Amino acid sequence: MGIAGFQRWYLENFPSTVVTVTGESAPEHFDHVLFDLNQLIHLAARVARNRDQFFIRLFRWLDNILRLCVPKKSVFIAFDGPAPLAKLVTQKRRRVLESRKLHRTRKRKRRCGVDVLSLSPGTELMQLTLQAVEFYVCSRLQSKRHLYQNVRFVVSGPTVPGEGEIKIIDYIHRYVDPQHSVVVIGSDADLVVLGLATQKVRNFFVFVITPRANMQDAPEHGTAQKRQAISAIVISVWQWIRVLDRFFPGETPSLRLDLVVMLMMQGNDYLPKLRGTSFNSIWEAYKALKLDKGPMRGKYLVCREQRSFDWEFLYALMKRLINPLVPNLTKELIEMYREASIRGQEALRLAQAGNAPVEASSSCESESKDSVERNVHTSDLEDGTEPDAAHGEISADVTDPEDILEKVDIPEGISVDDDEKLYDTEEWLRTLLWALAMYIDGFCPDFYHTYSRAYGPSASDIVRWLKENDGDPLLQLQPPLSVAPPLPPHAALLALVPASAARLLPQPIFKRVLLRSQQQVENSESAAEMGTNADETAKLITFILQDDGRRTNRSLLLRVVEGIRDDEYEEIEKHRTRLSSSVAFALRQGDMSGNGRTCASSQERAPKLPEPPVQRFAKLSLSGAEFSIEGVQLTSTPPCRSWCWSTDGTEARRTSKKAVPVQNLSYKRVFTRKIQSERSQRDRKRINHATERNP
Repeated sequence: MGIAGFQRWYLENFPSTVVTVTGESAPEHFDHVLFDLNQLIHLAARVARNRDQFFIRLFRWLDNILRLCVPKKSVFIAFDGPAPLAKLVTQKRRRVLESRKLHRTRKRKRRCGVDVLSLSPGTELMQLTLQAVEFYVCSRLQSKRHLYQNVRFVVSGPTVPGEGEIKIIDYIHRYVDPQHSVVVIGSDADLVVLGLATQKVRNFFVFVITPRANMQDAPEHGTAQKRQAISAIVISVWQWIRVLDRFFPGETPSLRLDLVVMLMMQGNDYLPKLRGTSFNSIWEAYKALKLDKGPMRGKYLVCREQRSFDWEFLYALMKRLINPLVPNLTKELIEMYREASIRGQEALRLAQAGNAPVEASSSCESESKDSVERNVHTSDLEDGTEPDAAHGEISADVTDPEDILEKVDIPEGISVDDDEKLYDTEEWLRTLLWALAMYIDGFCPDFYHTYSRAYGPSASDIVRWLKENDGDPLLQLQPPLSVAPPLPPHAALLALVPASAARLLPQPIFKRVLLRSQQQVENSESAAEMGTNADETAKLITFILQDDGRRTNRSLLLRVVEGIRDDEYEEIEKHRTRLSSSVAFALRQGDMSGNGRTCASSQERAPKLPEPPVQRFAKLSLSGAEFSIEGVQLTSTPPCRSWCWSTDGTEARRTSKKAVPVQNLSYKRVFTRKIQSERSQRDRKRINHATERNP
């Protein structure tokens, strides 16, 4: 999701809904434990020195969390699969910066570790990680059968379409009872926004790992207590709902969707932020509008029946958010900001290199920024650069000088946008509805919808657009919907990797990259082996790698993958080039060895269980007869779930009973107990005895 700054804002405004979890916290039981695994994968990769250590640390994370969050019915482990094109565009820009940063790091110091650019669906490492996690599941089912006798582990791999957190919501809709408790494991508090949009389950918790504390507290070699140490916070979505209900009694079903939209207005992985606003300014304006005894009282930002906005409410909210200090966005203003930012960064680099005093660099940087801040808020331009752009170089060229790629012409059928329009108000609002529908449904309504502009509108831009389009056309603004299938994993990988990481692509695609390089361009034998259209396909691949993502579309990517014969892929590569389904692992019950429900594809893989990812795990012998392995079907087409829900989570259209007030509904409290060490218990007994002797 990637809502920058959300965690800090949430902890400052709703601290009563948060519980701190440490190594002393007693284990808590949940019906379903759901992992957004890619967040844990990145945490493990940051500190791992090699692949073996990467898998060991990942297993340790899973063990420590399952020790604290004990599952009673199921464990769902979701990898990020092929994402919507809107997310791929954002990821492409991030990976370009990561590639440059990694390239500079390797120049200064040779480091053997896990390449963060390889943590993407469709890469060899992610396929190995899937096998490692499947091995982990089988080994824990076997070694801890007393804990997991009735627990089903479901693994949704990197070749299953959709992002991990979205697949979690789909799993909740399909396999979780409304009375069950669920905990979502991740490293980012914005997962709680999904809990707001998922009104099916009341006891919805988000387990947020605090990375810095854990990387220090869990050394590779140390005592068992240190290795099991974990630091996290747990957020109760229902306690947050109870707090919101005190502001607006009985209005929480609509308020939840309004709050999701307002939080997304601060930008996420799919669209840039609403310029000139902050979390506090939007929230305070919304509360003032709702509590005011005016025409907006009793109305909401989202019209749930029409799956669109209440345009009158949106107009009133934007009018309250207009900031006179936010000017109209122009190319000249952006260029002025970038030049000032570059001057400040250059002065800081010189100071760090010892070529200039630190005071001078600081004053130079502040002076350059002050001159721009008189005209524009610098935070409003962050969406046009990148989150890490303040610490790296800013450049329009996405390729590194060391790349072997040569420049190619724009392929036929690709429109060249003059990019005169820096933002698009209508598409920005449509993308908000598209993201809201995805959070509610647990499935992307249109995998190929994108917001193609670098910046979002301001509140005054939306007010101006509403005045210009007042009338019936506004009612037609709906979330985009398409039944077109998602991209295959290798096509999604091609869309998001930078040119310097082309080696991560499957070999048939990478060979065509080499065909376009200056060293191989005249190698006619290689071209003959790849077919008559090899050169044309190579041009398309080169163009996609050089593009920043905004001109890469579905037809272009499919032209590449369809231009490569299936027999060119090795057997091991075919697994990461095809979409697949999730897989469930469970222990066979009693004499169910011949009665377990197993689909045809599962029967083939049951005799051969996953191989151990690290040599030290080879001593674990797994027997296929002990496990039941079957395919699990998740949603494959947009379900278009209802947006109308009552207070207790039942669908408003299908129930006639009176809604129960939020404050009267029971809910689960978690991590309220702590484990006392043996020493502390002895000290307490000693104090009690002394008190009895000397009352």
